[in-house]
Amino acid sequence: MINGNKINALLKEKEPDKKWIRDIVQKSLDKRRLSLKETAALLSVSDTETLEELFLAAKKVKEEIYGNRLVIFAPLYISNLCKNDCLYCAFRSTNKEVDRCFLSMLQIKQETEAILKAGQKRILLVA
Repeated sequence: MINGNKINALLKEKEPDKKWIRDIVQKSLDKRRLSLKETAALLSVSDTETLEELFLAAKKVKEEIYGNRLVIFAPLYISNLCKNDCLYCAFRSTNKEVDRCFLSMLQIKQETEAILKAGQKRILLVA
């Protein structure tokens, strides 16, 4: 089960030190699974130099895994609830025209099975 409170708490922690970030980047370069805390730490980076290292590592991992292929993901929309106000997105919080909803666990299961039955192998979770 996803623990939203834990995720929010991790994202609010102070920016991690560069050494720990470099250790996490190396772990990702070794293609080892990152923990929730490590992932949150990477999302907290704001230092330009460290961000550049992070982006270069991400590009390297992407190229090693996918090469030059274009990979398509089938979107699985589980919710259109959002607190952000991105101008390009119909889900933005200030769009009062959209009916807000979210899928139940049963509906998510059914939608996932339908996507897999259609032959899709990769799903992009949209929430």
